[in-house]
Amino acid sequence: MTCCLNPACHNPPNPDGTMFCSHCGTGLVVLRNRYRPIKSLGGGGFGKTYLAEDIDKLNERCVIRTSNK
Repeated sequence: MTCCLNPACHNPPNPDGTMFCSHCGTGLVVLRNRYRPIKSLGGGGFGKTYLAEDIDKLNERCVIRTSNK
């Protein structure tokens, strides 16, 4: 599953291989060609955090944060 990074979207899960969010139509991305966001963990004034898979480390789980800037 890949999570949408659009701040206005409620981040529904999207099946692997999907290129656009099924909820808002935003293109789904793998950050730095390495991190695939899979679930929203929360957010606040500075950004959102996501559970992600590190593709370079055999899909090891990690946490990433996006900025509101």
